[in-house]
Amino acid sequence: TQRGLRVIAFDRSTDVYPLPRAIGMDDEVQQLFGRAGLGEHLRRHSTALPGADFVDAAGERVVGVDLPEGTLGPLGYPLMVTFDQPSVERFLRDAAVNAGVDLRLAVEAGHLDTGDDGVRIEIDDGTSATELRSRWLIGADGARSTIRARRGIRLVDQGFDQTWLVVDATLLDPDLPLPTVARQHCDPERITTFVPGHGTRRRWEFRLHPGEYDADRLGAAEPDDGLVTSLMQPWGSADQLQVDRAAVYRFHATVADRFRDGPVFLAGDAAHQMPPFNGQGMCTGLRDAENLTWKLAAVALGGAGDRLLDTYDAERRPHAAGQVSHAVDAGLL
Repeated sequence: TQRGLRVIAFDRSTDVYPLPRAIGMDDEVQQLFGRAGLGEHLRRHSTALPGADFVDAAGERVVGVDLPEGTLGPLGYPLMVTFDQPSVERFLRDAAVNAGVDLRLAVEAGHLDTGDDGVRIEIDDGTSATELRSRWLIGADGARSTIRARRGIRLVDQGFDQTWLVVDATLLDPDLPLPTVARQHCDPERITTFVPGHGTRRRWEFRLHPGEYDADRLGAAEPDDGLVTSLMQPWGSADQLQVDRAAVYRFHATVADRFRDGPVFLAGDAAHQMPPFNGQGMCTGLRDAENLTWKLAAVALGGAGDRLLDTYDAERRPHAAGQVSHAVDAGLL
């Protein structure tokens, strides 16, 4: 709407997901928040990351970088911050509504048609279905994208498939000696990632071995409490760390075979999914949104022809594929 577009946004949920998922944001994406007038909001809900390293099985640093307090990148923002996703999503929703977005919650996308006049889509709120028409449709509806499936857009597997346990916790004991930097524990017995989140948030990711998870129920059930307790025990006791969420995920790497299908576009996890080792999953999705929206506005307001929209796929898909490949390399390393 800030670029002169009329926008309707749909979400099947009624509220933002209450637990963190994405946790890192680089300087370029922070700059996008600043351009939208949301820089101060972001600063209140984020913490500059002071560095990162790789350590061996004994905990000795192999390679790493430490950033002095106050370090800024060339764009004038910290090179990476960690943030609280639910808080950020809430102020983003409020900002969107205040800017004029017609936000509709608890609705599902149904039948979808496209033609010379744009898109016709059926929206179901559980009691009735309404057909809406628009010039364009953006499917930013996640890894299990309904829009991607409706359009028959294929995901191309990039050849990475691992199962990990992700644990988010609140630090209760400020004197607990946890790393202050993001850390990759390169222990052949159990590869582990640690990320110091915003405020008292802390995250662990543990690679799981066969037999430690139900391959048929990934993401559908809570992991075994005994497994979570045993993996967290070396890091701190229950009175030092409060486990807020523990979930088993399949880390994989895929890229859609096209990001544009006529008047329909894919963005975010609907278009690409990557393992989280470089903290670029959400950042890549926000780059999608920035690249696409100014082009839609240019075409809508008569400053460019429709061919400009083809450059969205030409520019974003190779970049997203490169980020996926880089994340895979980090995971293999």
